[in-house]
Amino acid sequence: MTTERYDELVKRQRAEFKVRLLTHMRRLSWSKEAISSERQARLRELLAWAVTHSEFYRRRLAKAPPFDGFTEPDLHELPAMTKADLMENFDGIVTDSRLSLATVEDHIDSLDSDAYLLDWFRAFPTGGTSGQRGVFVYDWEEWITFLCSTTRWRLRRSLDTGSSSGGVSIFADRATHISRAMLDFLHGREAGRPTFSAAMPIAEIVERLNEMRPSSIDTYPSTLRMLVDQARIGDLCIDPAEVATCGEWLSPSLRQDVMQQWGVDIYDYWGTTEGVYAFSCGADASMHLPDDLVILEAVDERGNPVPAGQLADRVLVTNLYNKTLPLIRYEINDAMTVMAEPCSCGSSYSRIGALQGRPSQVFSYPDGTSLTSLTVPFGALERNRDVTDYQVRQTERGVDVFVYCRSQPDLEALHRDLVAALSLAGLADPEVTVRAEPELTRLDSGKLRRFVPLEVRVRR
Repeated sequence: MTTERYDELVKRQRAEFKVRLLTHMRRLSWSKEAISSERQARLRELLAWAVTHSEFYRRRLAKAPPFDGFTEPDLHELPAMTKADLMENFDGIVTDSRLSLATVEDHIDSLDSDAYLLDWFRAFPTGGTSGQRGVFVYDWEEWITFLCSTTRWRLRRSLDTGSSSGGVSIFADRATHISRAMLDFLHGREAGRPTFSAAMPIAEIVERLNEMRPSSIDTYPSTLRMLVDQARIGDLCIDPAEVATCGEWLSPSLRQDVMQQWGVDIYDYWGTTEGVYAFSCGADASMHLPDDLVILEAVDERGNPVPAGQLADRVLVTNLYNKTLPLIRYEINDAMTVMAEPCSCGSSYSRIGALQGRPSQVFSYPDGTSLTSLTVPFGALERNRDVTDYQVRQTERGVDVFVYCRSQPDLEALHRDLVAALSLAGLADPEVTVRAEPELTRLDSGKLRRFVPLEVRVRR
């Protein structure tokens, strides 16, 4: 795609987006009844569309209740969908005959900057911290809806608080990553909010930030962890009025460190390439879901519903606005709690609490012991004040641990703590290595894959 053609398309779509955004912002004041009515209508329309236009769903939903009387509580009768289901059946799921997995993958592989597929679609891969690749597609209208959903809460917050410009985003710099495509679309390639790669060496990031002195920073928690450490030792000399994070688990200790260093609370939000973004209204640290555009079901590890107010192992997402690649009860392996109480801000949109991580990152051992990133054994790493960040890689009989440290750590004491914790968790005679590294290995997006199961290491 030529630069001229891209600029022509994005200019036209950006104009349509700005008109639609005002409508989506007004929806934030909808009543619970209005949201429910919208969800019901969109759900029936999505199901009917999927069965009519998708070979996969025609077979999968053949025994589903009639859609003209289908209600949200009936969703539990439909099977859940995994990322493996998506990738194995992509050509049968997608509802536009111009698209196939090969066509989409070829487009993604060819990208060296943001571009449209067939002048109409946007396509993105995701693997993230889970290590399993997925591919997602939005058509022209769906991409606008996606952007409205990801923009409206933060725009309302900035209007309410009078937030100033002058911010910096530090995320992926690859055109294939959805965060980069969003920034290019919203701010332009050459102008607007400065953006650079989280995969850059930390010294280079610090140098740029010292030159720019941004009023706000938007980045991954693992990148922010290093920035706070650089500020603490005096190498990073900035004083941001706002700090926002997304894309990884935000630990309580990092939130505390940012408050101590800069006197601001972190604005954390949750986003997925699958089309769900949740944002805080500012009343507290919880995040409002886009209930008018998605249905989110909180479930345990067996897929059973989890009541509001209790921690769920994963969620099932039904994207109500993407008909190009319908996602109906699609599994996202983030542990979270759907809040039971309404928000003090008065919004009728439901909320989730702070994310707890990915329980699907399981370390399974031959003796039957299973450990996850949410269990006690790795708390020693989070509690150790000398450890700025870390990566845990499963081995046949234990773990290899790589730590990035703010000062010289007591590696022998950390080793003893980890051995004791793993033994207490049931792993007999665990083999543990701990090594300090000047920099941890990151994904191309700049994210840190903090827990790496043995099966992922073998695949790589």
